[in-house]
Amino acid sequence: MALAGLALITLSIIILAVFRAISWARTEAYVSQEGGSLLVYASARCTHSIKVCSLPKSPGNYGNVLVRGYVEEVSGRVFDLIIEPYVRAEAVSRYEFEFSPKLEEIREGLEMVIVNRATERVREDFMVETVELPGFAKLGWWAGAPFKTPPVEGGVEVLVNGTATESGGRVFNLYVLDVENFERYRAGLAFEAYFKGTGSNSYTFNFAIPPEKCAETLYFVFERVGEPGAESPELEVFVDSEVAYEKPVDIVVQYRVKVSWEERSYIHVPKDPLLGLIVLGVVLLIAAAVLKHVFKCAA
Repeated sequence: MALAGLALITLSIIILAVFRAISWARTEAYVSQEGGSLLVYASARCTHSIKVCSLPKSPGNYGNVLVRGYVEEVSGRVFDLIIEPYVRAEAVSRYEFEFSPKLEEIREGLEMVIVNRATERVREDFMVETVELPGFAKLGWWAGAPFKTPPVEGGVEVLVNGTATESGGRVFNLYVLDVENFERYRAGLAFEAYFKGTGSNSYTFNFAIPPEKCAETLYFVFERVGEPGAESPELEVFVDSEVAYEKPVDIVVQYRVKVSWEERSYIHVPKDPLLGLIVLGVVLLIAAAVLKHVFKCAA
């Protein structure tokens, strides 16, 4: 009986002092309850960032962090999504992600980067006019550039296409040159041309200008076939051309990010039943002492 009382008292004290049940409860939080949106300007190198989440600085009470969410462009245009070192998606219009970052990373905040890769096809008139070459002139030219300033840093590839036709059906030569090769042509040196046509009264041309030269001057050179002179006919060449290129455009992305984690808490054992056990243990000890005394006296 005494041993039972001691056992009850000891067990109750241990439970009250030491044993507190540990519970891990999962908690969820949205970066923005309704989600968010970002306007990302037209530039291949334009980025925007947001903080994914920040937690209170109590690392011992948090664990099993999970980040889930999505990012999408409202019109279906493409972008890159980067959340280092967990997410890297290229040329997507919508992307869903899920990853488990380290606790210290999510507490300090993760950066989400949107890189705008969206473009749209643009066609614009380039050279649309008539060039007149007097009878005494051997050659004439028209000069112009697709852009005064490239639409993006580093330039874009430009496709040039069109026709050149002599109104009277007279033959001529046509060269389309960049600045360097135009100077070489005038100096009588060997040259390279974007387009070279000889001995015809009409041409259809189609060529590409590399990005690094898209804002440089382009020369359309019209060369008479035969010698110029007072008796030579005047040439009238009508050129109708356009340029086409991919123009970067603004995009609007929507996102929603949810962060969940397990938070440690303690379940405290109710005191009243334990106090009852302690009282019962004390009663058992007293009863054991009384019985011992009675048996001793009887002996």
